[in-house]
Amino acid sequence: MSRIAKNPVTLFSIVGLLVLIPILMHFSPSFARGPQQGPAISATELQVALLRAGLGAETLTAAGISSQQVSTIVTNARNELIAHPTRISEDDAAYAAGRVAADALQRKIESGQASQQEIASYSTATAALESARSERAAALDAVFSAATVGLNQTQIGLLQKLQANRSWKVSTEYLTVDRTEAEWLGLRDALSNERIAAKYGTEANGACQSLLSTARANQTVAAAKANAVANLATVSSAWDLATAGN
Repeated sequence: MSRIAKNPVTLFSIVGLLVLIPILMHFSPSFARGPQQGPAISATELQVALLRAGLGAETLTAAGISSQQVSTIVTNARNELIAHPTRISEDDAAYAAGRVAADALQRKIESGQASQQEIASYSTATAALESARSERAAALDAVFSAATVGLNQTQIGLLQKLQANRSWKVSTEYLTVDRTEAEWLGLRDALSNERIAAKYGTEANGACQSLLSTARANQTVAAAKANAVANLATVSSAWDLATAGN
């Protein structure tokens, strides 16, 4: 008879260990998969962060980013978010709270119902709001900086310009060029005139068409438009694929 069979304590210990190992593997991720790699970032969180940082598929395409570069950009952004998993959400919460506090004081002051203490505290509330705004912007800037490591300066500069001009809400190619406020307003009016004329089958305003012809002839604008026509579909597909996996 073997020594194990002669020693039931040893036999029971081995059997117990064999039963215990699967249980430990099930309940302990570090046991089953080795050292933990940090908190997971959902596809939605990643996509929203990229869009807010100005790194959506449309802007990447306009800046001349190829579909082959997208995976690295997304991976870099994901790593930044994993390293600081709550930074953006915490900064968003701080900004929202600051906005509520500042707006409430402003309404009370404007209604004439604010106390002297509340009036005095308004400047503190607005300063806190601006600080929260800056922190939130810094968090998105960190995502941008991490994601764009390895891109050339021309591409990074175009992405920054696209992000800075996005509030004008015109077609992406026009955002690649800086304009004065009057020029942005003129461009928006000209584009609106062109859309309305096309919708109702009327003739577009001649001055508006001249303005648009000049804008579209700009080398940077024309290149961004050509990139969109040639590459937007493939860049969008690569972006969707890269952001879907974790």
